[in-house]
Amino acid sequence: YGLPPAPYGQPPAQNLPTKTEKLVIPTVCSGAVIGKGGAVIKEIKAQTGCQISIAEAQPSTPDDRVVTISGTSLGVQSAIIFIRQRVEAYQPTGETH
Repeated sequence: YGLPPAPYGQPPAQNLPTKTEKLVIPTVCSGAVIGKGGAVIKEIKAQTGCQISIAEAQPSTPDDRVVTISGTSLGVQSAIIFIRQRVEAYQPTGETH
C-alpha cells in the first residue's frame, strides 16, 4: 500500500503556537538594527527563526518605527532581546546633545 498516512500536525518545531509582538524603536536606531544591507536583521531572523519587519516612520510619529516580530514565543523573546541590545548599543555619530 505504500506509506501510512502522516500523523496530525507537522514536526514539533512547526507545531508550536506562533505569536506576534510589536516593538517601538527610535528611528535613529533603525539603521543599527537593520545593519548594512540588512545584515543584522538577517542574522537576528536566522538565530530566532522569526519573521521581522520594520515599518517606515509615520508622519504622526517620525521619531519612532514599529518592529513587528512573529514566531514562537521563545523566538520572539529572543528577537526582542537582540533588537533591544542593538538599540541600547547605538551611538549617534557626530551628534552632541
